Amino acid sequence: MKKWKRETIRRFEEWQPPKLSKRDIMTKDTIDFLEGYLDPASEWAIEMTPQQKINMIIVSDVDWEVVKKHIEDMPKEKFLHTLLWKALFEYISGGEYEGF
Repeated sequence: MKKWKRETIRRFEEWQPPKLSKRDIMTKDTIDFLEGYLDPASEWAIEMTPQQKINMIIVSDVDWEVVKKHIEDMPKEKFLHTLLWKALFEYISGGEYEGF
């Protein structure tokens, strides 16, 4: 069995993952938002009230211009099946989205 040198062990214990910049984090969160809330195949992982769904969307630290552009480029029929649309519909109407 190989013996580890104290210096190697110390360096391993002190190692920290590289810190991401705020912009890098926002970019990652924007991609996650697009893949989650704007993918018609996505579903809510847990039961939530319409208010909870809207709160999750509103507090997202994403690049809203990118989200806006993505929505504008989506076919309307596809957008109407996204979690973002369903959350907005349920919040505004007070009822569950059944589709058109």
